[in-house]
Amino acid sequence: MFLPDVVHTGIDIPAPIGTPVVAAGSGRVVWAGYGLYQGSEDITDPYGLAVAIRHDFGYQGDHVFTVYGHLSQSMWSGANKS
Repeated sequence: MFLPDVVHTGIDIPAPIGTPVVAAGSGRVVWAGYGLYQGSEDITDPYGLAVAIRHDFGYQGDHVFTVYGHLSQSMWSGANKS
């Protein structure tokens, strides 16, 4: 999912353990679990337990993704968009 020579352009927002996380916008969950950085299950992944969403909108012709990492648990409600 990520290229080794690409710096992420996101921000880290600290929150207490168990704080609910709400997606930045509608889209499809494309990853939920450990191993997001390498793209395969790995509990030592730098993102820890993570959820990645590919959004229904883009920017300058590119897809927009949000990643929610270092989660204490993951669950989502509603249907994923196809």
